[in-house]
Amino acid sequence: MDRRAEARYRAQEQRIEAFGYQCAPEDREGDEGHNGGLRSPLQVYRALEQLIEDGTAHKIESLSAFALCTRAECGTDGHAIFAICKKCGRAEEFHDHALERVLRRLATREGFCTKASTIELSGLCETCAHG
Repeated sequence: MDRRAEARYRAQEQRIEAFGYQCAPEDREGDEGHNGGLRSPLQVYRALEQLIEDGTAHKIESLSAFALCTRAECGTDGHAIFAICKKCGRAEEFHDHALERVLRRLATREGFCTKASTIELSGLCETCAHG
């Protein structure tokens, strides 16, 4: 990776870290000051795809967003579970090895070889449910 690409990659990583998660790049178009100098959604997507490939970030499909991984070993397995609050939008990542084993067994039974899996739970966080 060249120095400019590395700088863009780090800028996206810092941006996700600062905001908790990042909205889709097209929602940020024209916001070059916060995108590490990236001018187009394609450039942003390339940087984000690199973060995902490296195991540094996950894509949260239902939010069209990206989140930094909270678990160091994610880079090796690519599995994550997100609990997403429908009221405040908070997305918490967690992992469950037993569930990961069940998913692997199901995939194997169907003759499918998984490279990664992301499960999204939708509901209310504790604060919103009681507030």
